[in-house]
Amino acid sequence: MKLLNDIYIRILKKGRSIYDKSIDKNIENAQNLESYSEYLNQMNEKLESILDLTDKYSIECIKKATEVRQYVDFNDKYKDDPFRMLLYNKDTYSGMSWSDISDIEDKKEKLIKKVDEIIDTPSIEKDFKQNSVLYKDISCIYGKHLDLGFDCKIPIINKINEIPSALYWYKGDKTNPKGVYICISRKFYAQIPLPDIIDGTKDYNRTCSIKCKYENKEECIKVRYELAQRYNSDVRECKFAHKGEKYIRVGTSLRCPKMPYFGRKSTLSADLGNLPDYDIKMMLLNALSDLFMSNLWFQKQKNDNLVLHDIDTC
Repeated sequence: MKLLNDIYIRILKKGRSIYDKSIDKNIENAQNLESYSEYLNQMNEKLESILDLTDKYSIECIKKATEVRQYVDFNDKYKDDPFRMLLYNKDTYSGMSWSDISDIEDKKEKLIKKVDEIIDTPSIEKDFKQNSVLYKDISCIYGKHLDLGFDCKIPIINKINEIPSALYWYKGDKTNPKGVYICISRKFYAQIPLPDIIDGTKDYNRTCSIKCKYENKEECIKVRYELAQRYNSDVRECKFAHKGEKYIRVGTSLRCPKMPYFGRKSTLSADLGNLPDYDIKMMLLNALSDLFMSNLWFQKQKNDNLVLHDIDTC
């Protein structure tokens, strides 16, 4: 209790300091106030979880006490001695005085009074930009618990129209070629690939759409030649992708119902103007959920920077 009390007093002091600085009406102060407001919301969520846990534990303690009492020797002449309960209370509450959380010193009362004045004083709302500096644990998201085995965190934004763009042009460097890049997670970057796309509902040629089980083309040819000799047959053509070859995407109606081939460079200009919203939603259903899974994978496995710029290459 004392620890929680001290933590929240520090939080209120910090907030008061930020609030006082806002007398200078500039964008930095607005951003600090917005970010601190979100910080307070996150702290309140943590406190609610603690209170929920202690409430459940309190109920469980009563259940256990009832269970224990069923096995108590009812001939114990001291079982109803009220002084024994006082001794138990003394031991239990030692170092955990209620005053730790309920009795506020003079300086704390002044601080609480200041905060109350801020809450009760009307303020003029202004549209300020938000620069998020907080992160939220998403082990529980959309009402579902994700058994990740680690704390996955993503940045918090307060205004949806100020979420920065996901895609950026990068001029390139000695290691990474120029192109369009995305930051999937902190320290995890990828260049956006634009592979050729075939209509899987009409073209059944799956050339270079799947990785060959053999490491390279030379090894693949050798194995196919040996098989042809063994069975006295022609050397079969391998249509899978080998190391260093570019992948080809197979467009399906599950991905894009109206235009399974959407993304084909030769018809892209016309296709962009004819594709309905529903098809875009179906494409994003898979693309964005897979992007999120990639984020989780990186946070689970990696520590150092990871830049992928050859996603479309086998």
